[in-house]
Amino acid sequence: MWHRRLGHPGPEAIRHLVGSSRGVRLLTGGSAISTIDCDACGTSKLHRQVRRAVKEALLREKPADRIAIDFHDYDEGYGGYRYTLLVTDRSSSYTWDFYLTRRTTDVLLTVITDFLTLLSTQYGARVKVIETDNEILKHPRVVSEIESRGIRLEPCAPNTQAQNGGAERIAATIKQRARAMASGAKLPDILWPEATKASTYLYNRTPTASRGWRTPYEVFHKHFWAAEAAPYARPDLSHLRAYGCKAFAMTRQAQLKQNRRQRLAPRAFIGYLVGYSSSNSFRIWNPLRDEVFTTRDVVFNEKQFFNGNLKELAEEFRYMDLQEIQERITQLIDQTNRTTIPQDADEEADEVVEDYEHAELSDIAALERGTPPPEDALYTKARFQLMTPPETPPPPSAFFTALRSTLLDVRGREHSDHPSKTSEDSKTIPPLLRWAPRTSFKAAFLAGSAQPRAQKTYKDKTKRSMDGPADCCTWADHPLSARVGWEASETTTGVGCTRKAAIDEIDLQQGASAVAEQKPESERHPRSTNTYGAQRSPLGDPWRTLPALPTSHDQLAPRNNATKAHPFAREFLEAEQSHLRGHETSRSWREVAKSEARGHQVLGCHWVYTYKLDKHGRLAKFKARLVIRGDQQAKDARDTYAATLAGMSFRILMALAARFDMELLQYDAVNAFVHATLDETVFMQLPPGYRRPGVILRLQKALYGLRRSPILWQRHLEAGLRALGFSRVAGENCCWQRGQVTFFFYVDDCVLAFPREHSADAQEAINALQKRYHLEGGKDLQWFLGIEVIRDRFTRKLWLSQAVFAEKVRKLITPRADNAEAPEERAYTPMTKTELFPNDGEAAPWEINHYQKRVGTILYAAVMTRPDIAFAASRLARFNHNPGPTHHKAVERVLRYLYNTRYLCLEYGATPGSDDDTLEVASDASFADNTLDRKSSQAFAMKLFGGIVAWKANKQTTVTTSTTEAELLSLSQAAREALFASRLIGALQVQLPIESMPEAQFATPTRTQPTIQIQCDNQQTVRLVNAELVQLQTRLRHVDIHNHWLRQEIAEHRVSVAYTPSAQLMADGLTKALALPQFKIFCQQLRLSDQRALLERNRECELVEEDERQVAEAMKNDVWDMEARDLPDTDNMAKT
Repeated sequence: MWHRRLGHPGPEAIRHLVGSSRGVRLLTGGSAISTIDCDACGTSKLHRQVRRAVKEALLREKPADRIAIDFHDYDEGYGGYRYTLLVTDRSSSYTWDFYLTRRTTDVLLTVITDFLTLLSTQYGARVKVIETDNEILKHPRVVSEIESRGIRLEPCAPNTQAQNGGAERIAATIKQRARAMASGAKLPDILWPEATKASTYLYNRTPTASRGWRTPYEVFHKHFWAAEAAPYARPDLSHLRAYGCKAFAMTRQAQLKQNRRQRLAPRAFIGYLVGYSSSNSFRIWNPLRDEVFTTRDVVFNEKQFFNGNLKELAEEFRYMDLQEIQERITQLIDQTNRTTIPQDADEEADEVVEDYEHAELSDIAALERGTPPPEDALYTKARFQLMTPPETPPPPSAFFTALRSTLLDVRGREHSDHPSKTSEDSKTIPPLLRWAPRTSFKAAFLAGSAQPRAQKTYKDKTKRSMDGPADCCTWADHPLSARVGWEASETTTGVGCTRKAAIDEIDLQQGASAVAEQKPESERHPRSTNTYGAQRSPLGDPWRTLPALPTSHDQLAPRNNATKAHPFAREFLEAEQSHLRGHETSRSWREVAKSEARGHQVLGCHWVYTYKLDKHGRLAKFKARLVIRGDQQAKDARDTYAATLAGMSFRILMALAARFDMELLQYDAVNAFVHATLDETVFMQLPPGYRRPGVILRLQKALYGLRRSPILWQRHLEAGLRALGFSRVAGENCCWQRGQVTFFFYVDDCVLAFPREHSADAQEAINALQKRYHLEGGKDLQWFLGIEVIRDRFTRKLWLSQAVFAEKVRKLITPRADNAEAPEERAYTPMTKTELFPNDGEAAPWEINHYQKRVGTILYAAVMTRPDIAFAASRLARFNHNPGPTHHKAVERVLRYLYNTRYLCLEYGATPGSDDDTLEVASDASFADNTLDRKSSQAFAMKLFGGIVAWKANKQTTVTTSTTEAELLSLSQAAREALFASRLIGALQVQLPIESMPEAQFATPTRTQPTIQIQCDNQQTVRLVNAELVQLQTRLRHVDIHNHWLRQEIAEHRVSVAYTPSAQLMADGLTKALALPQFKIFCQQLRLSDQRALLERNRECELVEEDERQVAEAMKNDVWDMEARDLPDTDNMAKT
């Protein structure tokens, strides 16, 4: 048994175990198992016979004087690890193990410096010599760091690993024992990191003959410990158990005393021992969930081991209800299909959020039922991100694709907030199948031509909200949303209304895959004409009916018949070819022989597939993009930072557009990065599915995924703008002007702003730009970075809305069991006045991950268009590292508030000459409101022409001793931001009103710097900064500095400070949680207005335009002249 417990050591080690350890008793009279007596040892320890002489220097070395470093490669294992780095003390043979996902210079530098720091801190030891093979020499920065510490590096000769014999021998022993342990326990290969870690742990506690039958642990620690602690240097092995034996670990519910009403439910589950965290903490593998975790509450059965049978492990399913079992199945399916890939650079914000919802579905479901998601999910993160934002969604490019997406929209009834009372048949409709019967596209349009949607008045349309009803019909229990061919009843409302529909069977998947098996007519679904009422999908609802995206090219063209092709393989293959033709046109690369890349790195690449959706969440087209593995690219000192448009700058531009009634036209730069030429030599493999032996690609253009692609594209675009006579606006790198034409961009989303009388200049500028770049668009600005822009040109008002984004927040809200919302959960304010305190316990990694995702969602809305939740976001973000139940509850409240108020929009536009027709700034502070550290909260808000353009709510970085000092720091922050905004506005050729000018003017050179008035609700602070003599008495030097700087700016008439009561201060709600009456006033001060009716009307207009465009596209493709054999009898179908 001790042979198994200690990880299959040799017989001599077992014989000397009692004298070299504590807590060991041998009952066999000293006999031990030899290598040939154990099958696991016999099949794992065979090796070549090599003689290595001991170096004389080792006999004189002390522990930690000389260490050896050795690297070992593996297939990707549990946790995403691929490499092991073993550090061995040559004097004692004590070994430390490190597990790496990448073997880059930065990673190695971090590991080695951390190890040297550990030796110095824990043992007071300094390394003198490092033995290594030639791997370290490939990383000059690592060599330089080692030598800078005065450590001598002794690399072995090339291709002579025997010179590093000590480390090689120890590493071989560790690997042999890990192999024997895993083999004896019948563990899967993916658990090699756990087996290796356990093998290293046991090796350090196994006596060896070379050390006088003492353990490496004893030899190393005895040298550093005091004489009185020497007896404890011998390792205690009483906690060891047979590796891989059966373990009964207490469930998380039992540990937390949850689900206590399930009296007969088991308190433990079956796992297997795979390692040790300490003397009383064990690493247990749960085969049923395929996860490894650390626990103390566990008992072992050393006579039973894993046999590959999972039936006996599934006992916990007996005590699950139907919903929990369904969630577990969903989790297992997601684990199989999940892959995290970088999003397309020019994808709509909807797609980014939907991909997040797909990938994290199982994690959220696990959180809701109180169980952690699999640890594997923490390691399936993308290695790099594309620095390109979502673009404005273009209209569908082809009628057939749009029609397929229209008919696939089944989300109305299944995901409605108000479930309808339908028949029993409609409740039992199965999920969407992949195959549907064929039909005529002509029949669909003939059915819908009875009463075109465009003939309806807006009065009729506004009777239905965005959550209003829509049609669904079924063919063979196959739900399909039929947005074409419906006729609304004027007298029927609610989800149970009926509409006429005469739509024939449509083969949605006809020709979907060139390699998919075509089913005969007899195997297809019979026709059915069931119809039932359903609710239309709410604003921005995701595409749930589409199959999971393919994760690799192999899923489009399987190499064997055993694997089924993706349902949309044909469409994605066409998208691949179209993408490659685009690269061929732009000459992005050239093919070269692989030998040409000798001495250079050859980067990998992969395909990224995306469903392109239109504004209404319907499938528009299939996209495939080739992304290079920039994460594999070696880092250097060259710049990779590319500037992006600041949120404040965008809002200032929108405020100017509303005030001066400027035109806003949007364009998208197609394949933006490939316009830029590479300034380095980069080789890449041929794309998956198109590879040929001995051929690679030498890149000539910047591709998505390269580290320097964003900065190269920005430089290329700036050079083009400069050549066309544009000049950069001071203070904003992504905003350029030529005369009265302003051009601003966020990577590849571009907007042209100009007064209407300068349309000719703007058209000349855009024509010149289109000669240099492939720009598409030219319509009025409606979407920018997921923000909807709504305008009323008659009243010169403009609104910014994130209703679509806020709609998706619903997916992050934990649903109630009865699918209802209690009155106390209807959040009318984002946060209560109760202060949040740090969590006393320790949050699990999956809890931290989920909390951070939800806080990140809140922060994005808070910094873009929702200043009303800025204070709540600031408070919640302080607990990102260890959230507790109260913090999760607070996040839940903010999410509910954000969803319930999703139609709130920022409003811009002021009457010329009014009090709002200027720049307004307000600052506020809440003195010592943080109980733990007694730091104060501070905030500022800034309005331009009546609309808020900048705000901030944060905690001060230092403790102040009075309210006046806290207000001074807040006032200083507001003044700095206001001066920057004033300079930016002046650089945009807009002169703010001063005493001699009643209103602002556009395109007038600024000759006089206007005075910026800042509102403050503390009279003492106002008196201090305006007094002629310095009256502040403080020993806080930083406060005194801010006071003198403010007095300087006031003396120069750049700013002025005026008293404003707290009730009238627009920054008051940014420093504290307000009660509902005060909070409503705060939202009015921020000019947040509910524009639900306007948003609904815009959606209806867009749907009308989309339908008309689809009909026109269909007629252009001559749909009406399809062959008769493809058209069924539409008359009979209409009768049915």
